[in-house]
Amino acid sequence: MNTQRITRMLPCFRRESRVKVETVGWISFALSLMTGATSTPLAKELTTAFSPLSMVFLTEFSVLCFTVLSFGFLPLLHGLLRLRRKHMLPLVVFSVANGVIAPMFMFNGLKTTSAVNAELFARSQTLFLLLFAVVFLKEVLRKEHVFAAGIVIAGVTLIALQGFALDVSLNHGDGLIILAASMYATGISVLKKYLHDVHPELSLFFRGVVALTFFFVSSPFLNHTFVQEFSSVPNTLFSVVMAYGFLSCFLSVFCFYEAVERLEAHTISVGLPLMSIGSIVMANVYLGETLTWYHITGAVLLISGTIGMQIADRVHNAKMHLPPSHYQRH
Repeated sequence: MNTQRITRMLPCFRRESRVKVETVGWISFALSLMTGATSTPLAKELTTAFSPLSMVFLTEFSVLCFTVLSFGFLPLLHGLLRLRRKHMLPLVVFSVANGVIAPMFMFNGLKTTSAVNAELFARSQTLFLLLFAVVFLKEVLRKEHVFAAGIVIAGVTLIALQGFALDVSLNHGDGLIILAASMYATGISVLKKYLHDVHPELSLFFRGVVALTFFFVSSPFLNHTFVQEFSSVPNTLFSVVMAYGFLSCFLSVFCFYEAVERLEAHTISVGLPLMSIGSIVMANVYLGETLTWYHITGAVLLISGTIGMQIADRVHNAKMHLPPSHYQRH
């Protein structure tokens, strides 16, 4: 991807010719992990002042700004107009699933559950991706996948039952987070099956447009508009709004794509789950949320299962002489 326009604006990415490309890639990836780790804790804090629909607006507007600044509005528009008709319906399904439904579930869930739980239960997306890959993409389910999925399930179960101190039940907010994970996985599956030949920036741009359209169409039917919510936000939260928009939505995505250009796909795929560690640590330090032994153990299981699945795919692809499997971050 060509992100040179934004690259020139940030001092840490200037004069790239003087340093190794791979070094810039690692710096970008580290920044992406650190800024991305702020997403769930900051979103949790903002849900106390903003409705889920307003949070969708803040998130997608920030990502849309990044996309337009990086690639230009007219090139993106021309790219969409040149897409084939067969791409339009899958693009709409992907945009609605990942730009509207999944975030609405996620932000509604954040209102009634902790940021730690939200971050960890979101890892269940790995299970849904595996399920949809087998059912809809007709990919082969290998024993390594089953083993890794079992580890992820064990982590989810341990956290849901709070170290098996509770009966089999699920908090309403936790259930919404899992539904969000299933919708994100649905969007990624559609992207992989029907939109693999569409440039990612076009998918991001269209997703943002669909999400903002949904926001403006729905707003008149709500009791509180975004303007009313924003005007009533406590002064102490304005800095959080700015941090969420710039760090969590803009800079994390920008640094992610900078890293994608310079590092191998499997490196990023294996490293992405580490973002969850930063997120739950920040939730504990910044929000003061309790971090128990079953959170830590569950996190180890979830991240181990996710990384194990990525490594298994990497080894299999190397044996079969296939390119690294596609990954997607939201």
